[in-house]
Amino acid sequence: MAHGNAVNEIKRVGSSGQFTLGKEYAGKLMRVEKLEEGGFKLTPVVDVPESEAWIFEEPHFGRIKRALAWMDANPARETDLNAFFQEHGISLDDEDLQEVH
Repeated sequence: MAHGNAVNEIKRVGSSGQFTLGKEYAGKLMRVEKLEEGGFKLTPVVDVPESEAWIFEEPHFGRIKRALAWMDANPARETDLNAFFQEHGISLDDEDLQEVH
């Protein structure tokens, strides 16, 4: 029985309480959700190192999403340094500018 792109199969649970999903899922990490109706929902997931988990917590995740949206709306473009310096009153003879070179 199929719904949209979904393919449903009937699997028998073995005496050890296990069943196979197929080789395409071998070694994958799965989240198992037990549904109220008695069924299960399996979702492939990735393992995130604890030191990187903060990225997915608020407020960081929201800030990252907003930054990515800003990047989409504001593509990178070449900067005219002469115009930038002129707008900001910076002379090419400034000592600060000479230190950079």
